[in-house]
Amino acid sequence: MRIAAAQAHPIWMDADGTAEKIVGMIRSAAEEGVELLAFPETFLPGYPFWALLGGVGRLGDPRDADAYAAYLEAAVEVDGPHVRQVADAAREAGIFVYLGLAERVGGSVYATLLAISPDAGVVGAHRKLMPTHGERTVWAMGDGHGLRVHDVGGLRIGGLNCWENWMPLARYALYA
Repeated sequence: MRIAAAQAHPIWMDADGTAEKIVGMIRSAAEEGVELLAFPETFLPGYPFWALLGGVGRLGDPRDADAYAAYLEAAVEVDGPHVRQVADAAREAGIFVYLGLAERVGGSVYATLLAISPDAGVVGAHRKLMPTHGERTVWAMGDGHGLRVHDVGGLRIGGLNCWENWMPLARYALYA
């Protein structure tokens, strides 16, 4: 099985532009014979870098609320048009895709890892269990519901977000 990791920058805070970029990368990967393509954490529409900097300004700075509002607006829905566009490209290319995205659910955002099958579309959505330090100001906590593996080319494949790879019980859930 040929596996590739997408090493690129999203078009930050632009879900439309980033979805188009993802589609192009899927098509390019297909030309290279890739069967499984993985994108980074919250690639669609980008990582909220200010969370690692302790916020935009000082505690209570209204710019932090503005930054979160903009990020919430840029986040996507799992059953929305951006994910459908990517799932269609995965189907056309015959590639299984792991896509990190900022998932909007009401007024909350989750760091979600989607598993997209070329045959069945979205087959899994794993929300990051525990966002790290500053990420907690942006992302809601997930749960274990999305800790699943998927059959890909005769292999059982699972995925975690960033520091979750250091969590022994999350890894064990996938191993089991």
